[in-house]
Amino acid sequence: MEETSMQSAKPPILSQDPAGFVRWFIDRSFDGSEPVEDIWDSCHAPDAVHVMNQKPMARARRVKQLRQWRLRESPYVLQIRDAVVEGDRLAVRYAILSGVLWELRMETEHIEFHRLGDDGRISGSASVSRSGYVWGEPRDPMVEVEVEAAGADAPLNALPGTPGDDIAAYLHEYNRLVSDESVAADDVFETFHTPGADVRINRTLKHRSDMVAAIRRARKKGLSHSVEVHDVLRQGRRFAARYTMTPERRRGGGPTLAVFDVGRLASDGRVCSLHTMMQSSSGAWPS
Repeated sequence: MEETSMQSAKPPILSQDPAGFVRWFIDRSFDGSEPVEDIWDSCHAPDAVHVMNQKPMARARRVKQLRQWRLRESPYVLQIRDAVVEGDRLAVRYAILSGVLWELRMETEHIEFHRLGDDGRISGSASVSRSGYVWGEPRDPMVEVEVEAAGADAPLNALPGTPGDDIAAYLHEYNRLVSDESVAADDVFETFHTPGADVRINRTLKHRSDMVAAIRRARKKGLSHSVEVHDVLRQGRRFAARYTMTPERRRGGGPTLAVFDVGRLASDGRVCSLHTMMQSSSGAWPS
């Protein structure tokens, strides 16, 4: 398990130390030395609204989930994979790994968007979480936010029209061009992403060839979506976005998708790393 100080009675300030805040909350919740309700209330406002996997999540239910984990007394590893802070908003991506058998582990990955109240506690959140089996202890290109902070916050010289110029515009324009057959599928991808971009959708690695093939399949099927952006955050080269993709064709257009992105930008403003978790309105996890 990662080293975490358990001495402080109060959590680190979320906007200043998101990685420390998540460690404090998870370790205290699982430790068993304090009431779970007290730990929850020290981090969340009493009237905070929470949505997880597209469903409202009441305080009582979240406290029950944490208490059930505590009762397992299962060793775990916490990986803080990335965080983006902008004003009173924050997005964080992390995973909790627990042993199953030998090197087989259960990995639960989270992407959470939080809004902070005047007292620094979480006043509202929207999150997505998914579990699956992995072998060993997977490392991640974005593990340990503070270790990579210098590179993540390096100068950005974003070219006009790239994601680094406007993240929300990128989400709309990329989606529009996917269905515009006058633009080559290869050009659609490389306009917004570096050729060697590390793209992972619902934990599955997608190479450039996979993404281009997906564009061609969508065109062949006549698929198109409207995009509604709910949240966009930028901090240096890090970014996070939360949005909904709705099929424009009622029949055969596919499901409505809730999408959570956390990524990094190259120096020219294109996406060089992207972790996406998307869930359909029925609860499925398309890849």
